[in-house]
Amino acid sequence: TGRAALADGNVELAVSRLEQAKSLIFQRDLDNILALAYKEEFEKTHDLIYLEKEKTLLLIDAISSIDPVVFSRLAEIYESQLALGKAANYATEALRLDPANNLKYYYQVLTIQRKRGEAIDQKLKAKTLAILAGYKDFLRSNRHTTVLTNNPEYASKLYGFFGLASEKKEIDKIWLEELLKFTVKYGAPRAMSP
Repeated sequence: TGRAALADGNVELAVSRLEQAKSLIFQRDLDNILALAYKEEFEKTHDLIYLEKEKTLLLIDAISSIDPVVFSRLAEIYESQLALGKAANYATEALRLDPANNLKYYYQVLTIQRKRGEAIDQKLKAKTLAILAGYKDFLRSNRHTTVLTNNPEYASKLYGFFGLASEKKEIDKIWLEELLKFTVKYGAPRAMSP
């Protein structure tokens, strides 16, 4: 199947099979898997046709979606194309839809603001720093399963963004400690933040 080919790393075969599977699975599932396949094929080949195909699918999904991942990925695409106004709108929507579970959305909004030459929204900065403090306490309280998310990576990036070197160093240390605890207890995670 296309899903199996994608999991095996055979992206070209996955794209081919998924494009032919139009009526075999739920449309939203197909769109999500196919968008991922297009993203991976673009990253492998740098052929812009795959980036445009992914963007087209995501834009269709965005019409009726409440999935912040769709909006976050659109923000990434538009940011890479230097369409920073559109990137800001999609990043803001991702954050609006999920303000509590993914630090990446805060990082996206703030970095796009900076790239646009805008002053950093002080309310957003205060909210972000409060969430980071809570996240640090959460991570410190032996919640090592959070290492399977990208939150430790984005907590570190956000502290760096704000120029808080000691906090960045502290979160990186806590992250490493929790990753070691997780690895001892469950084995090495298959995929994790760099």
